[in-house]
Amino acid sequence: MKKLAGLTSVILTIAYPMIASAQTALPEMKRQSSPQAVLDEHLDALKHCDWNRIVAQYPDDAQINLPGGAIVAGRKAIAELSLASARIQRTAASTGSISRSSTAPR
Repeated sequence: MKKLAGLTSVILTIAYPMIASAQTALPEMKRQSSPQAVLDEHLDALKHCDWNRIVAQYPDDAQINLPGGAIVAGRKAIAELSLASARIQRTAASTGSISRSSTAPR
């Protein structure tokens, strides 16, 4: 859990400049047919670092509670966090500094 909190802090610290400059339109919200479809879509989108598909699942009043008490509130803020996280993951994976499998909980 401490590793996750530390990773979250690093992501937010590195991501802040990218978040501040993100001027991307939000994707249209896409409802899924069942709870399993929501989970499947979300996990596949995370696996592929596809922020459009991730954000398409969140309503305007959604919030994400991060470790350490940080709260990301609202669809736009979630989109900015997701976009920054996807960019960081892609950069880290392309430089070999982190593999997608090493980000999975142990």
